[in-house]
Amino acid sequence: MPERRSRGVINFSARYYDLIVQWFVMRGKEQTFRSMTADIAHLQPSEEVLDIGCGTGTMAVAAKRRVGESGHVVGIDPSAQLLAGARRKAARQGLTIDFRLAGVEELDFPDDSFDVAMGTFMIHHLPDDVIRRGLAELGRVLRPGGRLLLIDFKRPEDHHVRPERFGETAIGIQDLPPLLETAGFSRLESGEMPFRIRSVSREHKSYGYVRAVRGSR
Repeated sequence: MPERRSRGVINFSARYYDLIVQWFVMRGKEQTFRSMTADIAHLQPSEEVLDIGCGTGTMAVAAKRRVGESGHVVGIDPSAQLLAGARRKAARQGLTIDFRLAGVEELDFPDDSFDVAMGTFMIHHLPDDVIRRGLAELGRVLRPGGRLLLIDFKRPEDHHVRPERFGETAIGIQDLPPLLETAGFSRLESGEMPFRIRSVSREHKSYGYVRAVRGSR
């Protein structure tokens, strides 16, 4: 699948993106994956949730259903095309979700805005400097005790990975814990998800998650 990207931006239609994700990547079981992600994030009614790199909004929709009418979900993505699809998707399902054009490295939210932040398969799209700046921003906008969940591919351990073969970065999900600690997170947990996906990159052989809690300031 050719991707035309600029610093993490995916520039093709929302419809094409959904077809690729639903039927190739998720093997027709995307809703199962999204529900599993919401479980790992421990989403609760009335929480305020930030979905980073929300794409066409499927995870944001699942999050909104978990937090309910009293909760609030914001989805951000640097792709205007994907966000247009996300807004249409939420509208069709009668859900109020705030979708904004933005990158994780510069969040236009006050300090302590969210209970939960989550991102699925967005880290490998970002250059190293954006990842570090983004983690610092997430630490800022999460409330003390707020939860962060990141799901992404593992960097192969048997050889050095060139960024152009892995994504925009050679940082894998297993490399995030020390970066998260630097950004003010603690109580880090790592694990694997019992769900098989497919990727077009041979370097994306396995994936997992890191869950962390924002410490007090």
